[in-house]
Amino acid sequence: MLGLAHPHHLTADTAPVWLVLHIVLLFVFPVIAVGPISVVRQAAVASADRRLLRRAATSSAVVYAVCYGTLDVLAGIGAGSLVDQGVGAGEQDRAVLVLQKAAEPFGAIGGVALLCLVCIAGYAVWKVAGQSALPGSLLVVVGAWGLMHHHIYWPTGTLTMLCFAAGVAMLGFHSQPAVV
Repeated sequence: MLGLAHPHHLTADTAPVWLVLHIVLLFVFPVIAVGPISVVRQAAVASADRRLLRRAATSSAVVYAVCYGTLDVLAGIGAGSLVDQGVGAGEQDRAVLVLQKAAEPFGAIGGVALLCLVCIAGYAVWKVAGQSALPGSLLVVVGAWGLMHHHIYWPTGTLTMLCFAAGVAMLGFHSQPAVV
């Protein structure tokens, strides 16, 4: 629910919250990849291509964590620090815009990597559970796409993160190979 606290704009008034929130998020965002990785590891147990699925999922998770962390450091912590210390006037300040521009490709790459990760998770569960994997897959893809386009800003970003969590939970529920 950190999205509820995320200011929509970086100003001198919101800079302290912006800064602290992004320091916290630096440790939270990589954890988002743990759910889909766990789903892949569980679902791929019986799969002939389990090594490929696990490697692809792990690679995607690492790219996401590194790139989204870099986005957070530059656009969150860096820009927030500039404004908080009075070096930058707000989100339209030249120095802040330079940091945000430098952060954009990292956010895009991290977002695509997270989308890849959740698609791998959906595929792994589909191989185990068939069509019952589709609702969870859809929710988790909506969540990953929403993070890419709306970050965690309330309401859209926060709601897409709830979709992400629900989707991972549903995939996790169906990731167990059937016992005959």
